[in-house]
Amino acid sequence: MYIGSVEPRASTCWVPREKATTVGEGEAAAVCRMEEKELRPVPGLVKLLDELLVNAMDNHQRDRRGTTRIDVSIDERAGVITVTNTGRPVPAQLHRSEGVWVPELVFGHLLTGSNFASGASAAGSEGGAGAGSAESDGAVGVGGRHGYGAKLANIFAKRFEVTVGDAAAGRLYRQRWEANMGTVFAPETAPFPARGADGPQWQAVDATAGEAGWAGPADASVPWLSPPSADAVAGAGGSQSFTSVSFQVDLARFGRREGQGIDRASASQMRRRVWDAAGLLGQPGDEKAPSGSAARKGVAVTLNGRLLSVGGFPGYCSLFPPAAGREALLEEAGLAPGLVAHAKCGPRWEVGVGLASADSGRGGEAVSFVNGVFTAGGGAHVDVVTDELARRLAERIAPRVKAALAKDTSADASSAPAVTAASVRPHLRVFVSCRVAEPAFDSQTKERLTCAPAALGSLPAIPDRLVREAAATGIEAAVVAAALSRQQADTARAVRKLRVASKQAAGAGARARQVVDVPKLEDASLAGTARAEECTLILTEGDSAKALAVAGLAVVGRQTFGVFPLRGKLLNVRDLPLKAALENQEIRGIVTAMGLEPGRAYAGGLAEARSLLRYGRVMIMADQDNDGSHIKGLVLNMIHTLWPALLRGDGSAGDAGAASFVEAFITPVIKARRGSSEVRDFFSERAYQEWSDALPAAERARWSIKYYKGLGTSTAAEGRQYFSDLPRHRVPIVWGGDGDGDRVDMAFAKSRADDRKAWLLAAPAEVRSRVALCHQAGLPQAPGDSPPASEPRAPEQRRGEGAVSAPLPVGTFIDEELIEFSWADVHRSIPSVVDGLKPSQRKVLFACLARARKGGVSTGEGGAEYKVAQLAGAVAEATAYHHGEASLISTIVNMAQDYVGANNLPLLEPRGQFGTRLAGGKDAASARYIFTRLSPATRRLFPAVDDTLLPRCEDDGAKVEPVAYAPVIPLALVNGAAGIGTGWSTHVPMHGPGDVLAAVRGALERAPADLLALAGAHGVPSAEQAGAPAAADWAQAVRWDDGAARRWEELARDATAALFPGQQWAQDGHLLPWARGFAGGVKLVEAASSPAVETVGLADVFDYDAYAHEARAPSSKRTAEARRRAAARAAATAAGAAQGSAEQDAIAALAACDAAAEEAAAQGRPLAVRVQELPVGRWGEVFKRTLASLVERGLADDVIEASTDTRVDVTVALTPQGAAEAARHGVSRLLRLHSSEGLGNMHLFDPCGRIRRYPSASAVIGDFMPVRLALYARRRAAEEARLAAEREAAETRARFIEDVVRGRIDLAGRSGADVEAALSAMGYAPSSHAGAPGLGRGAAGDSGSSHHPDDADNDGGSSGAFEHLLRLPIRELTSENVAKNHARAARATASLESIQNSTPAGLWAADLDALEAALEPVAGHWRR
Repeated sequence: MYIGSVEPRASTCWVPREKATTVGEGEAAAVCRMEEKELRPVPGLVKLLDELLVNAMDNHQRDRRGTTRIDVSIDERAGVITVTNTGRPVPAQLHRSEGVWVPELVFGHLLTGSNFASGASAAGSEGGAGAGSAESDGAVGVGGRHGYGAKLANIFAKRFEVTVGDAAAGRLYRQRWEANMGTVFAPETAPFPARGADGPQWQAVDATAGEAGWAGPADASVPWLSPPSADAVAGAGGSQSFTSVSFQVDLARFGRREGQGIDRASASQMRRRVWDAAGLLGQPGDEKAPSGSAARKGVAVTLNGRLLSVGGFPGYCSLFPPAAGREALLEEAGLAPGLVAHAKCGPRWEVGVGLASADSGRGGEAVSFVNGVFTAGGGAHVDVVTDELARRLAERIAPRVKAALAKDTSADASSAPAVTAASVRPHLRVFVSCRVAEPAFDSQTKERLTCAPAALGSLPAIPDRLVREAAATGIEAAVVAAALSRQQADTARAVRKLRVASKQAAGAGARARQVVDVPKLEDASLAGTARAEECTLILTEGDSAKALAVAGLAVVGRQTFGVFPLRGKLLNVRDLPLKAALENQEIRGIVTAMGLEPGRAYAGGLAEARSLLRYGRVMIMADQDNDGSHIKGLVLNMIHTLWPALLRGDGSAGDAGAASFVEAFITPVIKARRGSSEVRDFFSERAYQEWSDALPAAERARWSIKYYKGLGTSTAAEGRQYFSDLPRHRVPIVWGGDGDGDRVDMAFAKSRADDRKAWLLAAPAEVRSRVALCHQAGLPQAPGDSPPASEPRAPEQRRGEGAVSAPLPVGTFIDEELIEFSWADVHRSIPSVVDGLKPSQRKVLFACLARARKGGVSTGEGGAEYKVAQLAGAVAEATAYHHGEASLISTIVNMAQDYVGANNLPLLEPRGQFGTRLAGGKDAASARYIFTRLSPATRRLFPAVDDTLLPRCEDDGAKVEPVAYAPVIPLALVNGAAGIGTGWSTHVPMHGPGDVLAAVRGALERAPADLLALAGAHGVPSAEQAGAPAAADWAQAVRWDDGAARRWEELARDATAALFPGQQWAQDGHLLPWARGFAGGVKLVEAASSPAVETVGLADVFDYDAYAHEARAPSSKRTAEARRRAAARAAATAAGAAQGSAEQDAIAALAACDAAAEEAAAQGRPLAVRVQELPVGRWGEVFKRTLASLVERGLADDVIEASTDTRVDVTVALTPQGAAEAARHGVSRLLRLHSSEGLGNMHLFDPCGRIRRYPSASAVIGDFMPVRLALYARRRAAEEARLAAEREAAETRARFIEDVVRGRIDLAGRSGADVEAALSAMGYAPSSHAGAPGLGRGAAGDSGSSHHPDDADNDGGSSGAFEHLLRLPIRELTSENVAKNHARAARATASLESIQNSTPAGLWAADLDALEAALEPVAGHWRR
C-alpha cells in the first residue's frame, strides 16, 4: 500500500488559474486557464483527495442517470477535505454474512469492496459507490482496483467521516473514525428526509462491540466536519441518494506543523484534479448551464461552492495554453494559437490533439486519464493513440512536406527527408481519456498504465476528421518547418564539407594545390595553379573512353588536360536538394576536381570563376549515339542548376571557346574507306546517308563502311589522330540567351512533362522517323495526333555536318541532339500496338525465330534449347544490339517468365529457374545456368510464312529485325505493357488470350464485305514494289485508312459487348483483365476520367483457437496441415474457375473478413486471417515486409508461412489492436490485398509510328485489325506467286530430266554456250523467270529441289541463265525423279488452287483456330 512520497517533490505541473463568474441566474461559478509551473507538491497528500475523487467519478460509470453532481470542498488552512457525490450509494444495511454495516466494511476495513476482485470489472468501488450487490448500468472501467482507495484517506486522517443517503432503503447513515482509523465510533442512522424537512434525527445503532479500537457512539458535542443539509441530502426530487466523505488530514505525517495547513503547491494540484473531473464528466455546452438545469447533460462539479464551468472534454483540452515557442510558426501559417482537435474514438475513448511546445522533446506532450485516474507518466493508452495519430499524420503530411521542399528548396519528393511517425511525434500534444475494464498500473500511485495494448479491451478508432483537424492545428506547419530546417542543416553540412575539401585542394603553394583525392582522376599538371584557367577537364563516358582520351593526351600533353571518367549517366540534379546532389559520387568528384564551391553564385561571371577554379573549362567526351547526347545534357543540366553563371559564360569574349565553360568532344559516327589510304569521316548518320545516296551504285560498292557507335570502337591510334586535329573535334557549347535556360529546365524538370510532350510532338519528321526506323511520309494524321512536322532543314543548318566545330548554343543542342535521345527513349519504353513488343524484345524474338528456322523447327515445336547467356550474344550479333548483353539477358528472362503476373503467353519457354512470384522474378538464376527456347504457341502467334513479308530495320548497314511483327492476335493486350519514357509512360493490363482471340474473331465475323475488301486494296504491294530488291517499307506497303480502323474499333466494341453481356464496361469496348494462374478477384470500376482495374487477393478468417492449436503443433503436423489446406484451396479454386466465379468469390471472401474483423474488434479479441492469393503485381517478399511491419507495430503477433513458389498460403494472427485496425480500414487495406490501376495510360505506337493513347481494348483491336488483315492479303498474293513459281520449276525440272533420260538433250562434251543455245531452242525458260521475284525462300518453304545454285563462276562462256537445270546433281537425272517432279507440280497446283479460293479473312480464321487449339483450356474469362 503506497500513496506516494510524503515529502515535497519538485516537478513541472499544470496549475489552474481560476476566476470567479456566474452562470444561469447568478449561480456562483468559476472558469480557469491552466498554467505550467515548477512546484514542490507532496504527492502522497494529493493522492488522498485523488482516491476519493476517483471513487466519486467511478460512481458515474455505474449510475449515469443518478450521478448528476460532485461537490468538493478543500479547506487548506484546517486541512479538511470533503467529497460528495449523488447517485447510487454504498448500501446502508448490514452485510448478510459479516454482520457489519456495509459502509463500515467499505471505509473502515482493508481489502474490502469488489473492484479488485478478478472478473468483477464493474461491480462497485469502495469510496463513492455501492458494493457489488448493486446493479450496473454498463460501466466498462473504474479507477479503484486494489481495495484501498478511500481507506488510505482514513488511515492518513486525524478524523474521517462518511455520510450515506440511501433513498432506496429510506435511511441515512453516518460514521466517524479518528486517530488514523485507529478509533472507530458506532454508526448512526436516521430516516431519509423529504425535501424541506427538518434536519435528520440521528441515533446510534446496535453493533457488535469489542473489536480493536471500538469506541462506542460518537461524542455528540463534537461537530461533524461537513454535515450535508437536508435539502442537499434530499435533492430536487426528494429521493436522490448520495455519498459524502470528509476527513481532516493528519498533516504531521506529511512534514507540516500544527496550524500550517495544506501547502499551496499540493492544494493547487488538488484543485487541478477537481477541474480534471469537471472536464472528464462534463459535456460540450455545460459551461453555460446551471447545475440543476435540464440543459446540463454532464455531471455538475463544484469546488468550494462554485460550479466549475468546463465544456466537457473538448472544453477541458482548451484550458491549456497555446504551445510555447510556436508563436512565429503559427503566425506565418495564419493559424490561431491554442487550437485543439477533438473526437470520440469509440465508446471508451476520447482524444484531443493539439500542437506541442517547441521544447516538448521526442515524445511530445500528453495529458491522459484512465478511468478518471490522472496518469502523469502516460502508458499504453497514450502510446496507442500517439502511435496511430503520428503514423496517419505522417502519411497525410508527407506529400505536403515534399511539395514545400520542392517549392522552397527545389527538393525532389524522392529525396526529401522522410516524414515518419517518429518525426511527427515531438509535435503532438495529446489528451486521452479512456476506460479500461481491468487496468494495471505501475503502483498504487497509478502514474503509468502498464498493461499491454491487447489488454486494453478496445482500441481507439481514430477518425479521418480528427487527423485532418489535428494537422490544421499547426502540427502540419511544424512538421514542414522541421523538415525544412533538417534539409537546410544537412545541406549546410554537405556544403561545409566540400568547401573544406576545396580549400585544402587550393592550398597555399602551387604544388599543394594539385593534390586532390578523387578516385580515377588523371589530373592536369597545371590544375589549381596560376595558369588553371588554361586547363580543361575531360569528362568521359566510362573507363574505356578515358583510355582513349589518355591515349590522345600523348599528342597534346598532360599539362593542361585532365581526365575524369563518369560511371554511366550523371544524376539529374534539377529537382534534387543540394545535399542529395553532393552525395552523388560523380558529382562530388567533379566538384572536387574542378574546385567548385557549392552554393556559390560566381556573380562575377566566368572570368572571376576561372581565377578561383582548378580548371577553366569542362569538355564532355561521350559516345556519338543518343545516350551520349543524354550525358551531355545531364552535365549541362548540373551546371545550369547549381552554377548557372558558369553556363552563361562571358559574352564579352571575342573567342567563342573562351566564352564557353562547357565543350563537347565529337568523334566520327561512320567512317567510309576506299583502299588503304582514302578515309571519309561522318559525324552524323544523316550526313553519311546524304553522301551515300548521291553516289552511283557502282561507286558506292567500292567503299567499306564501319560504324563507330561507341568511343571504345576507336583505337588508340585513332584517338591520337583525333587529338592531333583538336579544333575539328572540339565544339564550344555557348549560351544563346535566356531562352536556353528555359529549354534546359523543360528537358529535365519533372514538373514539365506536358511541355516535353509538346516539344517531342513538334520535332521534325526526319528526327522522329529516323529514331522510329520507319518512314511516315504522306500519311494522314490521326485525330489527336502530333501537329504536322516542320519542313526538313537544309544540310548547313544541321549539327554534325559541315563545320562541326562551330559553336553550339545550348538551346540548339536541346532541340536538335537531346530530342533524338528523348525519342529513342520513348521508342525503347513504349511498345507498338501491332506486336506489343519493345525493340529489345523484338530483337530477341527475331534471333530466336531465325535459329528455329535454321534448325528446321516446324510450327508448334520449340526447337533446341539455348543457354540464355549464349542466346544474348547471338541476339546482339544478329541484330546489332548496342546496349550491352546484361540488358538483353534481362529481356530474355522476362520474356520467358510464366509466374502469376509475368506473362499470360510467354514467347519463350523457361528451362530452369527464371524467377518466381516470391520476388517478382528477381530471384532468377544466373544466365549461364538457365536455358530457353521458343514456346510451342509462339509460332502459332507469328506464322513463319509471314517472315519475308515484314519490312526490316537497318542497323550498322545490315538488315536486322522487322520494324514490327504482326501476330495473329494483339499481343499488347495479352501480355500487357509497362514502361516510362521521356514525356510518356504506359500501362496496359494483361488480358486472357482466349478473351482477346474471341474479340478478334467476333470483329472479323461481323466485318462487312466492303471493309474486308480494303485489305486487298491496301495490303498488296504493286508489281513494281514486289519486284524491287528492297521492298517498300511497312507504311507504304499498307496504306493507312483511319476511317477503316475506327470501323474495326466499332466492330471490336460489339464483340466485347457480346462476350460480356450486360456489362457497361464491355459495351464501352473494354475487356476484363486476366492473369494466368491468378486466383483472386478482378473487376472494372468507373473512375473520373477512365475505368480502373481493381485486383484483390483471396483471404478468409480462421478460427483463432484452431490457429493457436495448429501453431503449437509439431512442425511435421503443421506442414501436413498446410499441405492439406493448400490442396483444399486448389480444389476450391479450380471449382470456382470452372464456374467463372473466382472474382465474386474473392470479393465476397474479403467482405466476410471485414465483417469478422468488426466482430472481433467489438469483442476485443484477436483474429486469424489466412491469405491465399495476393493482388497481381504484389510479390511475396513485399508481402512479407508488410507482415513484418504489422508485427513491429503490435498489430500482429505471429505469421505461419506455408506458401510455395507458385501458391500463396500465409496465416496472420492479428492482435486485438490489429483486429480493430482491420475493422477500421478493412482487411484488404491492412494487409494490402487490394491494388488499382487506371486504364487512362495505355500509350502505344500506332501502325503509322505515332504515339497514341488508347482508351479501350477495342481501340487497340481496331488499329490492329487492318494491319493484320492487310498482311493476309500480302501473304495470299505472295503464296500465289510462290506456288506458281514452284509448279513451273517442278514442271521444268521434270521435262528437263525426261529429255536427258530419253537422250533428247546430250550434255556430254559440249560447251556451256552450246548447251544453253540448245535449251533455248527447245523452249526452256531462263532461271530469272523460274523463281518468284522478290520473295525469299528460307521462311516460305523449300523451292522443291534439294539443291540450290551457288555463286560459283560459270565455265565455257555460258550466261548462267539455265544454271537451275544444268547444276542438278547427276543422281537426280533418273526416270524416278521425273515422276517425283510431276507429283511436286501437282501438289503445287492443288495448293495454288486452294490459296486462290481463299480470302484474307479465311486465312486469318484458320490461324485463329490453330492458335486457339494451342492455348491452355482456361485462357481468360470467356470460355469456349
